[in-house]
Amino acid sequence: MRYSLADFGTRWDGLIWALLVLVPVALGLGLALPVLRFQRTTFFDFVVSTDYFSVAGGVSQLWAGEGYLPVALIALYAVASPLLRLAQAVRLWRWTGFSDKRFAGRLARLRWLGRWSLAELLAAALCTLYLTATGQTDATTEPGLYLLSAGIAGLALAQTVIARTAARKRGRGIVD
Repeated sequence: MRYSLADFGTRWDGLIWALLVLVPVALGLGLALPVLRFQRTTFFDFVVSTDYFSVAGGVSQLWAGEGYLPVALIALYAVASPLLRLAQAVRLWRWTGFSDKRFAGRLARLRWLGRWSLAELLAAALCTLYLTATGQTDATTEPGLYLLSAGIAGLALAQTVIARTAARKRGRGIVD
């Protein structure tokens, strides 16, 4: 009989399902809503223009301008990486038996995918800092960045719970 980690979790580990439902919502909203706001000003601090930047809007603008390499990089780090981590986390939590020969490899793959999870947030923070410090524009963060951060943090928490539950089950010597 194959038992998944969800079958051996504590009562608090049952909350991981809520987390695994909220993470895609936060990630989706974080990708669609504005992440940064840029205000260009003149010498006397008159606002010339205000632009909002979202990840989805930036990807569509780059695609229209035939910037295929940046589109591929953004799609890889901001979209595909969190979705792959989410799929792997759900698979490990519910559908992969602990005694499955592939369990350890899938857990290692989930950890490897997690190492790149904050790259896009770091890039957005550095862009905001640079543009504000040079005085070219006034760049401020918008709710999309916070939702994207919450989704990635929730995914990291789910990954930690999965690894902790696997280690606890291994420590008890439970074998399916």
